[in-house]
Amino acid sequence: MHIYRQTRVWLLLTAIFLIVVNTPHVFAGGDLCSGTSETDLENVMRARGITQGVFFRIDSKTLKFEGHIDRGTYDKYLEAIDDEVTTMIINSPGGDSYDGVRIGLDMAKRNIDVIVDGVAGSSAANYLFTAGKRKIICRGFVGFHGNAGALYDKKTFEASIRSSVTDRKQIDKVLKETVATAEATIKLEKELFAKLGISQKLFDITQLNAKGLSPEQNLDFEFLLPSIRTMARFGIHHVEGRQDIDLAERLGLAVIYY
Repeated sequence: MHIYRQTRVWLLLTAIFLIVVNTPHVFAGGDLCSGTSETDLENVMRARGITQGVFFRIDSKTLKFEGHIDRGTYDKYLEAIDDEVTTMIINSPGGDSYDGVRIGLDMAKRNIDVIVDGVAGSSAANYLFTAGKRKIICRGFVGFHGNAGALYDKKTFEASIRSSVTDRKQIDKVLKETVATAEATIKLEKELFAKLGISQKLFDITQLNAKGLSPEQNLDFEFLLPSIRTMARFGIHHVEGRQDIDLAERLGLAVIYY
């Protein structure tokens, strides 16, 4: 009887060990984004204050990005990423679309899972969050408010650049470079969203002030925080977790959730 009990204990411990070892790594990442309502607020505020975002390794399989996406973030990403990485933790309010979409394309090719720990807004939502094979809103929220394709109108864009450049000798050079980057970004957006099966309509809607609600109501929101069901309507699948509307509002953001 004593040997039988020992055998049962040994089998139970072996089973527990195998469960822990074989549990998808994302759960380890989930433990990293535990917190309280106060630490959640501090977490997002910290990310918003990092003008040049940084990548750092949590462990061999997990990479974290925190702060703004700027021109140069893609190069930092290439330095940080390798074939061992299976999970990306994000805490970013967004930023540069050109670097963001290039990161998203590479993430999608690598089938990387994404965990939001804080915020994924703007370009971080459009390209990094959507690129995740599995997308987990662990703590925080994901907010959309348009993209390059929804914003770009060449005549309006060129007029805006001409009015903003003070050095008249540099106008043609700045105009050429800026238009080329905008059009390259839109081309890459189309490639990414076609690969992921995501509708451009999501970004066209969220580019508008009413974020998909009736324009006659004269509502003005900064972000749409879509529900999992709404994300699925536009082709964003394999999403888990929930949107923290309260956190977004405590940050002073005008958001709509549906």
